[in-house]
Amino acid sequence: MKYKVLFIGIFFIFIAGRLFSQSSSYNYVRVDSILISGITSESQITSLSNTQVQKTFTYLDGIGRPLQSLLVSKSPSSRNIVQIHLYDSRGNETT
Repeated sequence: MKYKVLFIGIFFIFIAGRLFSQSSSYNYVRVDSILISGITSESQITSLSNTQVQKTFTYLDGIGRPLQSLLVSKSPSSRNIVQIHLYDSRGNETT
């Protein structure tokens, strides 16, 4: 009985640690592709309009595979374009 209570106690501590551990935020890569010439500093990049720079965010899972790509304000109506990457059970990207 003593070992059973000890096992249950350790089990609940393990489960509580998993429930209240780090948040599941994802890593991302931001790429700013400048579409005009003459830009030489980072402060100039932040002042560019959406027609002068193409901003792309790629969100990655824990092993570096892309989960989602986001093109900022690149649709004809100036909305974001989202591309979702799906994987099968073996980790291969599906179409």
